[in-house]
Amino acid sequence: MMLPPASIFRFSCTIRVAVFIRLRLPYDMVQLLHLPQLKLLQFQRVSMSDSSLEIFLAGCPALEGLLLEDITGFHGLQINSSSIKSIGMRSISGKIAIVDAPSLEKFITLDGCKDLHVSVISAPRLEALGNFYDDGSFCTFEFGDTVIEVLDVDTLSTAVQSVKILAISSYSVKLYEIINLMRCFPCLGKFYVQWFRTGGNNVWCRKRRNFIKCFDIPLKTVVVANYHGVKSEINFAAFFLLNAKMLESLSLVINGGNYE
Repeated sequence: MMLPPASIFRFSCTIRVAVFIRLRLPYDMVQLLHLPQLKLLQFQRVSMSDSSLEIFLAGCPALEGLLLEDITGFHGLQINSSSIKSIGMRSISGKIAIVDAPSLEKFITLDGCKDLHVSVISAPRLEALGNFYDDGSFCTFEFGDTVIEVLDVDTLSTAVQSVKILAISSYSVKLYEIINLMRCFPCLGKFYVQWFRTGGNNVWCRKRRNFIKCFDIPLKTVVVANYHGVKSEINFAAFFLLNAKMLESLSLVINGGNYE
């Protein structure tokens, strides 16, 4: 991998968007970088240590958006930023600790995040969260004493009041898992789900049909992607139609390839 061009130092005071692809960022170089105007930052297939990454971020006091993808040498990161609003992860494994992020609104994990552990210590404005996967990625989210592993709620001590938008990707339709997950987010207003395999009939629909009424989750929007129209999916959609009192929109998105 190559080193960044020397011009990055020449324009460091005015750069607002930076994308680093297939580069090596050694510790000594990162120590010299300070990007006071940088708003958006993406690392894709770069080589750098955890300490180099933290020092780099510390030198970006105005940073609002961060995307990390496939970083060689990455094991963990602590995020302390008063300005950051959005964080995305792709093909990342390790530990992320959001220690102090008062402006953070979105945390999104994309495909390829295996063995990722996210601990949210302080992010009072965190509103959008996803994707939760059950494809063997084994991602774990911690909110204080509440622990969510893949789609299973391992421990639920404190509900996360700030999250209003949630997205999951699932191999199959499992309504009982969705219900348990929603218990963590009592203020949920928008819910996005896509699945890749059908089967079963979601009989839990009848057993738990009063769940949303009891917990009064204010769902207004539900979007189901890759909809096939089989029994399990119909029962899934019917559950929200019958029980979400504030529901305004239920979208069933059909992949044209399913009906060739």
